Amino acid sequence: MGMLSALAFAVLAQPVSFDKAEIEHAISRATGRSLTISGPLHLALLPVPLLRAEDVALSNPSGFHARALVTARELRLRVRLLPLFLGRIEVSSVLLDRPIAFLEVDAAGHANWLLAHREMPTRKGDGGRTHFRAGMTIAIQQGRIRYANARTNRQVAVEDVDAILAVRDSTATVAGHFGYRGQDVRLTAKVVPAAAFSKSTPLHLDAEIQSEPLQSQFHGTIAADGTADGQICLTLPSIAAAGAWLGLPALERLGAEGLQLDGAVHSSGSTFDFTGARMKLGTAVVQGGLEADFRGPRLRLDARGNADHVALFQSKSSPAIRASRTKGDWNRVPIPLDFLRQADGHVSFQLSHLQLGKFMFDAAHVDAVQENGRSRATLRDLRFYGGRGEVKLAVDAAIAPKWSVQAHLDDIALSPFLSGALGVDTIEGKGTLVVDTSALGANADELIHSLSGTGTVVFHDGRLRGVDLGRVTRTIQVVLNKTVGPGDLTVFTVVHGGFAVSNGILTSRDFDLQGPLLHMTGAGSVDLGRRTIDFRLTPRATTSLGEKTFSLGLPLRAEGPWSHIRYTVDVGSLGDAVARNLSAGRAPFKGLFSPSANGPASAPRQKKKHKNLGDALKNMLGIH
Repeated sequence: MGMLSALAFAVLAQPVSFDKAEIEHAISRATGRSLTISGPLHLALLPVPLLRAEDVALSNPSGFHARALVTARELRLRVRLLPLFLGRIEVSSVLLDRPIAFLEVDAAGHANWLLAHREMPTRKGDGGRTHFRAGMTIAIQQGRIRYANARTNRQVAVEDVDAILAVRDSTATVAGHFGYRGQDVRLTAKVVPAAAFSKSTPLHLDAEIQSEPLQSQFHGTIAADGTADGQICLTLPSIAAAGAWLGLPALERLGAEGLQLDGAVHSSGSTFDFTGARMKLGTAVVQGGLEADFRGPRLRLDARGNADHVALFQSKSSPAIRASRTKGDWNRVPIPLDFLRQADGHVSFQLSHLQLGKFMFDAAHVDAVQENGRSRATLRDLRFYGGRGEVKLAVDAAIAPKWSVQAHLDDIALSPFLSGALGVDTIEGKGTLVVDTSALGANADELIHSLSGTGTVVFHDGRLRGVDLGRVTRTIQVVLNKTVGPGDLTVFTVVHGGFAVSNGILTSRDFDLQGPLLHMTGAGSVDLGRRTIDFRLTPRATTSLGEKTFSLGLPLRAEGPWSHIRYTVDVGSLGDAVARNLSAGRAPFKGLFSPSANGPASAPRQKKKHKNLGDALKNMLGIH
């Protein structure tokens, strides 16, 4: 203890005066900013030699709003003991206790933290006795940072900053953590050169940020005005969560999917240009270029390249909503369209495995333009359920969502297509579909009930599952509805017809079905909203009576829900036909049963003196 007291006396007896002006001048000379110490200055020798200055402030350049660049409750300078005996103050480390840094960028892009070293005249008689040792460390304890950018109108507040800056030769390393909007963020970085950067000398930066809503690594250069060039790896477990955390509503409304991005980036602080990028968004994998501009009130995205496993317009309902929905109802969960209202841009992609609502596309080239909540997209070179085609889709989500679809699809597989479009899974085969439709609504139920437009269909080489219309026309069992069952089939060669849709009700007047044993025409309506059908059909099935082949044409009615269509004799149409025959003096069923054009030629008729039962039946049916 006596030895320490002697050392303390020896130090204090030296001509070095520990006054504020000496410390202020040394730091001002090193930073190019004026330092003011408003509180007292203390020297402690234990446990290590330490100078403590209270209530300090580093001046802000003129033209900026804050009164000081940095203020601190206390500035602690750790000094070496031996130089004190030689009349010098040699600083080996600096600690700022509870500092507040006010970082600003003015409208011209000038930053207030550019600490250009400048030579300052030494005070008379001081000899410049305070020196900062090469390789020293600077620590921040319980700090705060306030950032304001007049060019981008962006403000950021960072709390609870604990960090250590170590300088070795020309390299500076930073390690620490801070709090931002309720999240703890860990930061590690290496900066070359260690000297304060300027616009003309960008820093080489290797940095890593770790937080719950965002993880990022960057290797490149960064300038004082925020311009950056380099390689970036970015991970957002949830885009919406990251957008909310960063205060970017445009990102917040893009959805809860995760994002992973790797590529070269050029950034001006508010714009980002990614080249050679690989991005994973939810299930989608995208490769190409991406430009993002955050300067306006709406995010702008321009992208080009290739994409795989893209899913759009997916309605997601909770288990409670799904349980409350009646079977057969259309989905009332809103289709997510916020990204249309929050972002503008242009995208051009070659897609593989695209899911659009319930439709699955194997491949397509997509070109889409989006502006002020309105989007127009063209899908060309489309491969779709084994066929090909082109689709034009327009969505106006600015106020109430308006939709329009123009499509020409060739040789598509009917079963998966109709199942996805209408929930109909009883029609098999291939088909061509041409439609021009429009609708209003925010969910599938509203769209179906407002659907209007026109179209034509041609189906070929398929079958209708659940009914044998050939048997229907050949047996009285149709009255008892016994020709309908899971194992019954109607094979067709071609089905064609045109249709019009108004407010979700489809009508057709030229339905025509042809098969190896059946030819059927008809007309009627389909209520898409209620999933019901009401069609009157006139089948022409072949059967034999004796040596002759006849075409039977009993009119039928197909009606009821899609899940259980009833096929019955259309008694009203049959009665009208009989009445017309009787009023014309013909046999009552004449024309309903007639010899088939493909049947065997009949022998010349000969007069018979007596009519048997068969002759009487033929006369009644109008068969000769």
